[in-house]
Amino acid sequence: MMHLFGIIFRFEWRQLTRRATPVLALLFFFGTGAYSLYNGKKFVGHQLDGLDSLEQNYRDHRRDLLARFQADTTTAEGKKIAAQAGIPQVVEYRNPPYAAFPPYRLSTMAIGQRDLLPYFDIVTSKRNTFSSPGTTITNPEKLASGNFDFSFLLIYLFPLLLMVWSYDVYAGEVEQGTDKLLTVQGADIRRIMAFKLLFRFLWVCAIAWGVSIAGFWIHSKVTGLTVTDVLLWLFGITLYLLFWYAVTWLVILRKKSSRLTMVRLLGIWFILTFLLPAIGHKIVEVTHPMPSRTELIAAQREEIEHTWEMPIPQLLDTFYLNNPKYAELKSPGDTARYGNKRFVAYYDLLGRRMNRHVKKYRKKAEEHNALLRKLGWLSPVIQMQTFLNAVARTGLEDYLDYREQVGAFQDKWVAHINNYMLYEKKLQENDIRNLPHFELREKPGRWIAILIQGLPVVLVVVLLFLVAKRKTI
Repeated sequence: MMHLFGIIFRFEWRQLTRRATPVLALLFFFGTGAYSLYNGKKFVGHQLDGLDSLEQNYRDHRRDLLARFQADTTTAEGKKIAAQAGIPQVVEYRNPPYAAFPPYRLSTMAIGQRDLLPYFDIVTSKRNTFSSPGTTITNPEKLASGNFDFSFLLIYLFPLLLMVWSYDVYAGEVEQGTDKLLTVQGADIRRIMAFKLLFRFLWVCAIAWGVSIAGFWIHSKVTGLTVTDVLLWLFGITLYLLFWYAVTWLVILRKKSSRLTMVRLLGIWFILTFLLPAIGHKIVEVTHPMPSRTELIAAQREEIEHTWEMPIPQLLDTFYLNNPKYAELKSPGDTARYGNKRFVAYYDLLGRRMNRHVKKYRKKAEEHNALLRKLGWLSPVIQMQTFLNAVARTGLEDYLDYREQVGAFQDKWVAHINNYMLYEKKLQENDIRNLPHFELREKPGRWIAILIQGLPVVLVVVLLFLVAKRKTI
């Protein structure tokens, strides 16, 4: 068997090197793979530059706040600056903390939804999270079409390479009459065809692995690349190509002409990569439409108006009722229209009221996303795209986890800054140096959840090979 394996591979290698079309096809895919890495690196670099600028501005503003404590009080301007040193409102206005969702791991190879979702948030006690500054102005047409990254090349074009190179593995032998010669010599045609297809499959895998290794080297300069990421990525792309290998092999076993085999393969490719995802998306949009964010913003505007117009005593009573730890600060004289307590109570109640609207919005959005995930299990193409995005941490689930951590950090920041505002205290130099800062944490055991996402494709591949095993040539 190994002897036959070696003979076929040497023959296929000579066929590959002597024909211009396969060589040009391989060079084309290497070239497009290199361009996809360049495009991904350019996109990720843009976001990294934005985060570097954000961090630099944060440090500059903190330096400016600290400089206020050493202002020259012999001048009118210096006295004004020194008087503002450490005021909580000034500190938050001049140097609010930020939360970052940086390009992580293999983002250069699978951009996912990073071009649509904010990658940083400015955190304040005002709790306005509906107009995030963490997005940049982008051509809507480009957002609709998506970015050309390596995952796009792998998901949509690599199957075509395998099909175009392999569709005549059996039909070509029949049309040239060489199948009869092999039969006369007692050769196992099925095994020979399987080895010929395996040669092509391994070459396509070699291209994908080669481009991926180049991507690993590029991404090693971004952040957080681990051996687990590398193994998960290689497992994902190999599993996906193995799925198309099984599909191609099953169609070839139908023993049709090369032209009909090619038409069938292209039809299957179109159905799995375009038609089924489009139908699934339309079903979700009809049965569980994504809630309107405009309605949520309109609700916020109404709540802002109603909350601000509340009588100050009633507003403060509500605040102390919701925050009993501050009850000791309650005083009949707290009626200042622009006092700290009034502002703290206003934003606290506004946040609580908006949470009711946000919960309704998120519930509908979760139903929408949950149905998308369920339908995704029926499509190996969608499932593998989700798998690759999860490895690169560029999918919706990773962003939602980031948003959850931002919400927890904002609660921490609000409690911290309120302790100064409610007690009419100023921050000292050491307090400004040690202000809370956001740290993005990864859920433990995340790689297990990623592997589970690839399980449906594994089952489909096993099923296809079991069906193919019962076919004969």
